[in-house]
Amino acid sequence: MPPITRVAAYLLLGAAALAPLPLAAATPDGAGPYNARFLEGGIGIAHALPADNPLLQAGARFTLAAWVLPDRLQTGTVTLIALGGPDCAPCRALLLEDGKPVYRAGAAALTAPLALESGRWSHLAVIADGTSVRLFVDGKLAAQQAMPTPAIAPTIAAAPVRTGQPHFAGALASALVDDSVRDPARLFAARPDFATVQFREVGVGWPFQRRANIGLTEQQDPWLLPHSAAPPSAPHAKPLKPQPVLAASGPGTWQLNGWMLAAAPTLAEADGATLSRPGADTQRWYAATVPGTVLTTLVERGVYPDPYYGLNNLAMPETLARQDYWYRSAFTVPPAAAGRALALRFDGIIYASEVWINGARLGAMHGAFTRGRFAFTPQAGENVL
Repeated sequence: MPPITRVAAYLLLGAAALAPLPLAAATPDGAGPYNARFLEGGIGIAHALPADNPLLQAGARFTLAAWVLPDRLQTGTVTLIALGGPDCAPCRALLLEDGKPVYRAGAAALTAPLALESGRWSHLAVIADGTSVRLFVDGKLAAQQAMPTPAIAPTIAAAPVRTGQPHFAGALASALVDDSVRDPARLFAARPDFATVQFREVGVGWPFQRRANIGLTEQQDPWLLPHSAAPPSAPHAKPLKPQPVLAASGPGTWQLNGWMLAAAPTLAEADGATLSRPGADTQRWYAATVPGTVLTTLVERGVYPDPYYGLNNLAMPETLARQDYWYRSAFTVPPAAAGRALALRFDGIIYASEVWINGARLGAMHGAFTRGRFAFTPQAGENVL
């Protein structure tokens, strides 16, 4: 969820002066989907499968599929997904060999003619119908032949560590195996919005340790998450309510309105000194709901659906909570405040903020719903906060 950024500012007189990814069909426990990022040289994920699952048998019909994002193309054999025991003897494995997608079952192999691109999501699917095996890349057939499907131990491993092989560096999404023959074109067409996928970060394997019971330290397994056959609701923008930029809220006190909101990464070359001066381009900024959270504004402006309805919350990109935001408002000091000592009062910001006005940094606030008060000297005409 985005940071709960709540903003309220007042101009004061006197001593006081001027905030889902659609999942695949049901699969056995442990068979996916997996969403994980892997650190090169680190560890992988291993999970036991039900011992009575038909896909473990010789000659089984199955689908093995994953979206793959390599950080870089590595030389040698890199294991993406392996079905079988820890020693992989025998196993069915989806690999990259010098960057080319490969499916291996014992000594037999299917190899795609072209290597994947680093930094780009590609979809790989292996379809076994009991007589032949087909390898698809981005929904298109890359290789096909009759080949055996060996019986395997009830284990699935994603990006496992293999002696003498480089370890996969990158991410897997919607990685799964099931005991049916799926349509590879439909699997490819069901491309997830990767911004809304919650990835498990698989690191070097040193467990997080505390004396107290701290609850979960990893993402919940994706196949245990709630999911729906219906897509998220469509966003709906709410009409803006006109209000004065400065509204009297008490003797010598004005509430500051007219806030605009923008995500900091979209303003990469701008800083507080620039944005707190007249003339900044705000055409792509959102009219902000204040008091309110960042997500309140994005929902009310029709960017995202209501997160409290159905499973709409799963449609919110996790990146919203991993970036900063700018709030901006411009005002002219009212005649009743002319020549008086002024200050800005903020009645609740969470969790950290910097305050700029007219090109100068006033200060900062840190803490949950922290209040702040900053004396300032207004300039003639437009002041920008």
